[in-house]
Amino acid sequence: MSDRIGAPERSRRGLRLRGFHWFSSQSHAPVRRRPTDVVLLVASIFGLLLLAPFAPGPTTVDDALTTAVQALPSYLDWVFAVGYTLAAAWGVLLFLVTVATPGRRVVAGYMLLAVAGALAVAAAAGASAGTGWGESWRALWSTGSSPTYAAVRLAVVTALVVTASPQVSQPIRRVGRLLLAVAAVSAVVLGVAYPIGVLAGFLGGLAAGAAVHLVAGSPAGRPSPHRVAEALGDLGLLDADVADLPPDVTRASRYSAHVPGEAPLLVTVLGRDEWDAQTIASVWASVSRRGERPSLGMSRLDRVEHAAMASLIAHRAGVRVPRVVLAGPAAEGDALLVTEAVAGAPLAELPPDLVSDSLLDDAWAQMVALHGARIAHGHVDSWGIVRDPEGRATFTDLSTARVGPERSDVMTDRARLLVVCALASDPDRATASALRVLGTDGVAELLPFLQSAVLDHRTRSTVADRTWTVTELRAAAAAVAGVAPPPLEQVRRVTLRSLVHLGLIALVTFGLISAFSGIDLAVVWDEISSADWLFLTIALLVSPLAQVFFAVGTMGATTAPLRYVPVLMLQYAVQFIALALPATAARVALDIRFFQSFGIAAGASVSIGVIDSASGFVVQVALMLVIVLSGLPGFEQPLGSSATGSESGDGSDPSVLVLTVVI
Repeated sequence: MSDRIGAPERSRRGLRLRGFHWFSSQSHAPVRRRPTDVVLLVASIFGLLLLAPFAPGPTTVDDALTTAVQALPSYLDWVFAVGYTLAAAWGVLLFLVTVATPGRRVVAGYMLLAVAGALAVAAAAGASAGTGWGESWRALWSTGSSPTYAAVRLAVVTALVVTASPQVSQPIRRVGRLLLAVAAVSAVVLGVAYPIGVLAGFLGGLAAGAAVHLVAGSPAGRPSPHRVAEALGDLGLLDADVADLPPDVTRASRYSAHVPGEAPLLVTVLGRDEWDAQTIASVWASVSRRGERPSLGMSRLDRVEHAAMASLIAHRAGVRVPRVVLAGPAAEGDALLVTEAVAGAPLAELPPDLVSDSLLDDAWAQMVALHGARIAHGHVDSWGIVRDPEGRATFTDLSTARVGPERSDVMTDRARLLVVCALASDPDRATASALRVLGTDGVAELLPFLQSAVLDHRTRSTVADRTWTVTELRAAAAAVAGVAPPPLEQVRRVTLRSLVHLGLIALVTFGLISAFSGIDLAVVWDEISSADWLFLTIALLVSPLAQVFFAVGTMGATTAPLRYVPVLMLQYAVQFIALALPATAARVALDIRFFQSFGIAAGASVSIGVIDSASGFVVQVALMLVIVLSGLPGFEQPLGSSATGSESGDGSDPSVLVLTVVI
């Protein structure tokens, strides 16, 4: 069978012209609690708390937006009135169709529960802002009353759409989202609520729907074998006999497929659940671990194509991985990867007496070959390595592989594999196998990365059930390599200890400021509440941009080849040092340590910092002189001009403007 990545254009069109389905999953589909629902619930509650100090409005932003939308021609009012009504009718239709469909009535009950929750949240938010319960109830049915906080009808419709979203097909979800946007704009145009009330209503409905999903669960979005067979037909595999397989430990949707005259196939479908889980896991790993990069901006099809590409490169390099047959889109925006099925059992399911030394050596040899092909596995565990009928090791999943990896990626792979081999056999056999394949230097090189921080949660839990620890495994590996256990690589960015330290520092700092300046939380809140939030928001958005230009100045202070992004991170670190430990010594130490990592001597590092600081000081002085002499914002008139010389005090002198631009 030849490799077929992607699909002809006619297949993509045929996929879109496939028959319409109201529901996306089977009525008896298993349910799960999605991590995205946790994110939505927390974000919604946090958003409502942020809006509370400004409720019920109108704020400056409310006035500006309301004036803008109400400036539309009056003959369009009926369009917005219809749109506002259509959104409510769509929510009712979703509920009625769910009630009328066999096997879905329990979902209708969840929708009613979400509606009750949205009403409660919207009414409570309104009551806290001075809107009476009766007024909120009237806003649910009519549009003629004064603006309310929050938009109750929008909250109810949002709860219905969000709760039904995992159940219905992609076109139905898109219609619901479009009508929610129309209802939000219509509520402002019709005077039902200010923009702040519209946002509060949307967040209330979103919180209610996410809470119901977390309590009751939602369908896993797992397509039926019939739809998988249809997708395979669209991609060129006709007459495929598809059977459902139980989800593996990664909860991927997996199917076996048999095509006449072909080898048995394994179909892996990447749906929205798997994509959400992988994205959140990637973001969390990048935040909590050094060297990890978040895989944002990749669609489901992008991820599948990346896995297929990595598998093809590895296969051509002689690494045993499942041979890729095809990859392409499926229904509902899903993506699928078809590979030849691999017979055998994963290491996690093998008893130790079936894990031979040759199998361990072969696993290490395959890992070395994979790294030789400039690919890092990215997620080595006991479930992703299979012992085939010939007793050889095969990697079954390269969905998280990295092409062109850094050294830390390679060492992390090897540290994880050593733990996996120890779990499958014992620490002595695992370290002996690593020594036979990697040699003394190879084992010693991975030791700093051999720590619990590089392991996934499932592997850490498995290690916790054994009689040995990762620390003991590292000591055993160091012993066979004949070296002393080296210091550990700093892998975690955030630890519980660092969070506790940060909290204590914040507490002590606030206590000292309060004691010496007489400032307490009430004073701080009064100052914040009286601030111009438009300018404050703009300032908060613009302030991180200053470091973008500071980094350019630092790169100009040295002839050494520096990369821009690390220098930019240095500038943000300098700002943190200035806040947490405002001392010149701390800044100098940070500069020296940073430039030494690029091979620059300590003396030269100090000189770079002095040049950078001095040049920045000169620019700031010049800028202040321009402001003082020209009457730019912050001064009513230029220095030395008379109070009556309004014409000369507007700062519009062309020579002054040219001087400002030059400096």
